[in-house]
Amino acid sequence: VSDGLTTHVFIYNKYDEPVNPPDPITAVDITKDVSPGSHYTGGGPVSYTITFENTSDFTIFDYVNFNDETSWIFNTDDVSNFEASIDGVFMTDDGGNIFGNPTTMTAFGGFEPGDVITITYDYDSSGLGTGTYTNTVTGCAWMGGIEYMNDVRFIDDIGPAISQPVCDTDDASFTVRNRIITRDDDRPAVLIEKTVNVDEASVGETVIYTITVTNNGEVSLTDVMVVDGLIGATWDIGNLGINESDTDDFDYVIQEGDFEDGEFVNIAEVTGDWSRGTVEGNDSATVYETIVVDEQETAQAIPDEIVEVTPEVPQALPKTGQFGPEMFYGFGSLMLAAGYVLRKKRRD
Repeated sequence: VSDGLTTHVFIYNKYDEPVNPPDPITAVDITKDVSPGSHYTGGGPVSYTITFENTSDFTIFDYVNFNDETSWIFNTDDVSNFEASIDGVFMTDDGGNIFGNPTTMTAFGGFEPGDVITITYDYDSSGLGTGTYTNTVTGCAWMGGIEYMNDVRFIDDIGPAISQPVCDTDDASFTVRNRIITRDDDRPAVLIEKTVNVDEASVGETVIYTITVTNNGEVSLTDVMVVDGLIGATWDIGNLGINESDTDDFDYVIQEGDFEDGEFVNIAEVTGDWSRGTVEGNDSATVYETIVVDEQETAQAIPDEIVEVTPEVPQALPKTGQFGPEMFYGFGSLMLAAGYVLRKKRRD
């Protein structure tokens, strides 16, 4: 390496080096998602999420670059809420700094193995006509370098590439559907019925909830979804035609804190889309708490046999020639009577 230049090298631990060491992996991986996947004309916006990961073994990249090709005219004025970050550290909220121009990563310690760049933004798709719209994103990363011109050391905007760019692509699509005009007398509706297989249960027991959803309206429904938050159940039914129904079972283990005043009440909610909006419904099921009594403690608390205790009657003293207490009491009474008679005689 010439004086003043830098390069990237790979170093192996000689104690761990196999006879034929494998070539190091230098790679990146990009993914792109859009939500929702479809909407009616005049709807939107849609939200994009792009992730770009350095999946190399050792390579630290100095620069990254992104290009986004679309199957339609992508209007940057319709982009909002743009943000780019690396492993949660804010990079920029200007899409022009990310797409089409190389981004220097040295300010973030380089694009290291395991680092993930995340890009999110919303796009106003309300003005698009019916059809499917696809974005193909390409992400590239490479190592830069330092060069001299007229003996002056400098770094240009991109940096002379000392490695070929490593790139990856992915795409995301959403569909705009034509909104169907229906008659005024069309009435959408959806019915949900929820039952549970037991009336009573205790903490730790498994109960089974049965949910039935029926389209009892006059129009077909799409994107029918059931959510039961307390038991953590989400059921994506999809389309449901007129008078059609679907049933499913959901197991749930009763948890500490589920019962309130001896009852566990949870509500399942259903929503469904039709051409002019959304219909919804809900139903609940109740399980009453069973108090579990410890049989061993109960057995100790309640005796097997109740024994009646008869109070003891004092026994008569044996005839030993001695006076009993009752004799002393009688003698004392006689002495009191005799004293009364003597006093009376004296007064007379």
